[in-house]
Amino acid sequence: MYIPRHIVVTIKERLKNYPIVLITGARQVGKSFMLMNEFPTYERVSLADAFIRKQATEDPGLFFKQHPAPLIIDEIQLVPSLFREVMAIVDAHRKDGQYIFTGSQKYELLRGVSESLAGRVAIIEMNNLSLRELFDIQMTSPFIPTEEYLDDRKNKLVSYHDVFSYIFRGGYPKIYQNDIQDVESYYSDYVKTYLEKDVRGFIKPQHEIDFYKFLVSLATRSGEKINYHNIAVEIGMSEPTIKSWISVLEASNIIYILHPYHSKALTRTIKTPKIYFRDTGLLCYLSGWLTRKAMERGHQSDYIFETFVVSEIIKSFENFGREYQNRIFYYSGFDKTKRNAKGEVIPQETEIDLIIDYDHTLYPIEIKKASIVSRTKATAFDVLKQEKEKDIGLGIIICNTLEPILLKENLMALPIEYI
Repeated sequence: MYIPRHIVVTIKERLKNYPIVLITGARQVGKSFMLMNEFPTYERVSLADAFIRKQATEDPGLFFKQHPAPLIIDEIQLVPSLFREVMAIVDAHRKDGQYIFTGSQKYELLRGVSESLAGRVAIIEMNNLSLRELFDIQMTSPFIPTEEYLDDRKNKLVSYHDVFSYIFRGGYPKIYQNDIQDVESYYSDYVKTYLEKDVRGFIKPQHEIDFYKFLVSLATRSGEKINYHNIAVEIGMSEPTIKSWISVLEASNIIYILHPYHSKALTRTIKTPKIYFRDTGLLCYLSGWLTRKAMERGHQSDYIFETFVVSEIIKSFENFGREYQNRIFYYSGFDKTKRNAKGEVIPQETEIDLIIDYDHTLYPIEIKKASIVSRTKATAFDVLKQEKEKDIGLGIIICNTLEPILLKENLMALPIEYI
């Protein structure tokens, strides 16, 4: 069963304006299955096939003669020499919508594109299933809590009922297309495949077990500021190695690095980035949560819920071709003080889970697993009053409330269904 993907609209728009569209995304997010269902007039070849890969490597020119446009090539990064050959083809036949390439190693792909295909290719990032897609919600706007967005979203609301079931199972399409109940086995196989096919070229064979320990360690830290030293000590590797391995995970779209918001007005910002897993099902498996109930009640549940919300917001941007890396931040800084037992004034850290910076307006967001929240959960939002060059939009506490609640002027508790 194919679940329609919202990103298709963006792909079709880009094909009207570029000869090549490159789709990046983690393994098994559904790139190939989506293309097979949505672009039936394109021939499709996969360089994961050893025979086809050998043919493409030995004679790229003959390969493209045997497989003329319109053509889909899966795992294009496996034969980098094809980039230069396809450049000559599109320059000779300047026509939009000729090729669709896919790959799961973002940095390798972007290196090939920057060297050979600059200006000829549109790059689209594809994530796993969003709740909008799972519930067939036809909402084409990214999550930006303006009055217009909230009114539009209200008209398309669907109750998610047991949202923690989706958090636990994750968003990989195969789980829902095949109605897989044993998600532990699915993620066990996924990690093995990932280590064998996506990681092996970046780490030494003797460090594969260490890399798995690193994955587990990082999973328990989703939603936290990155502390390279602590991770290095925990698994017994050097800090440079940890930084390198985090880059590998980011390149293969397993994790997302969330950067802090900073400006001239906010002078006490902590500039350490945070780390989030892109899929909470994989996160639960690596963290050892093997049942939904245990996960929901466990000590890590608040961070897992936060990870899920951040991922859903990012997908709402990605699926409609909107840039989000320079729009979505978090904030942390020593902007407040308090007195200790001795009466000494000491700095107090202030944190805002998310800030969406859009159209010269900042929208502060707090994320809480609870169904009942109070205005005190958003006192950190006041820090943004120091920002004079941008407006401050509606503050939001995303939680499990049943309906939107205005907590005070410019602050609202919002159900997760509104993402």
